[in-house]
Amino acid sequence: MLGLVGGTHSIDVDFGLQFSHLPPMEALVLDSALDWISSVRASDALVAFVLGLVVTLAVTPIVVLYLCRADLFDSENERSSHSGRIPRGGGLAIVIAAAAAVVYSLVAASDSNGLAASAGCALVFALLGFVDDHHSLSAPIRLACQIALAAAFVALFQPLAVDAPAPLVCAGEILWIVGFVNVFNFMDGINGISSMTSAIVGGTIAVASLAWGSGGAALLAAAITGASIGFLPSNFPNAKVFLGDVGSYGIGAALAVTALMSADGGPDHGSPPGLRPLRGRCRLDPVRSGPSPSALLSAHRDHVYQRLANGGWGHERTTLTVGALTALLSVVGLAIGQRSLLAQLVGVVIGLAVVVTYLVLPARA
Repeated sequence: MLGLVGGTHSIDVDFGLQFSHLPPMEALVLDSALDWISSVRASDALVAFVLGLVVTLAVTPIVVLYLCRADLFDSENERSSHSGRIPRGGGLAIVIAAAAAVVYSLVAASDSNGLAASAGCALVFALLGFVDDHHSLSAPIRLACQIALAAAFVALFQPLAVDAPAPLVCAGEILWIVGFVNVFNFMDGINGISSMTSAIVGGTIAVASLAWGSGGAALLAAAITGASIGFLPSNFPNAKVFLGDVGSYGIGAALAVTALMSADGGPDHGSPPGLRPLRGRCRLDPVRSGPSPSALLSAHRDHVYQRLANGGWGHERTTLTVGALTALLSVVGLAIGQRSLLAQLVGVVIGLAVVVTYLVLPARA
């Protein structure tokens, strides 16, 4: 039997199906898929995705024109993997598109719980990045501002409810947000890698959030996913514009806070599954890439992806490889987020294999 009850912005399906005859893993996947369809307003997330995509495609040329007139170019330096002067700050188009999707969702979506808080956090981080793109703030000032913004968000909204001492939880959330924003900024070093990664990770968070009932997180993640895809033609395979700090700070904050909100609604209140792939890869990158801890404190081109791109693979092949591995790890992250011990064990094994493969790639390139 198939029963449908829905309005303009909702899907409510009761399939009444059982999968007891299937192997445990297949039954788990199918049950999870049907639970997702039957319990969420997926059409709202789809609208947010489309708005993010279309508005970014429309606004990016205008943003590039503004950046050129403002003389905001990314010249070659110790960290660069490009040549010539490329406009930086194109992430402003993503911020505008995501803001448009958020405004629509706040007005029309059937479940936008937490959306205003998470979008507000991402917006103020993007504003900090916008100022940094224009005035090149010093590292201590940037870090102090990031900590203050993350602390304000955590104090006001307490996104993650876990059974642990409140000061420890708050400190962990602040460290997560600030750390992730900077990690995402550090990895923005070759054409397309950041926007492709944010599209994949954002899509994963959106799916997890929908499945676990975190409506606001799903809407913002879907908007970021669409906007990131809309930005790709301007940044990959040939870069006409770079994200800049306005993009990397805004996207990084959006992914960090939506992951917290998604994890809070998850089955085990554990680590955000959508962020596991990016977090694991970027956290290991500096360890593998630099000859000393000083590599974490200075500009360099020794991250794994930079060594691949500059060692003969080029930007296109490296970005596509990293994207494929991130997509695989996103699926693994969703499996680890399940209550099934078998799914978790298989996910951990596959995840470790993917990470090790990625780390040894420069030696084989």
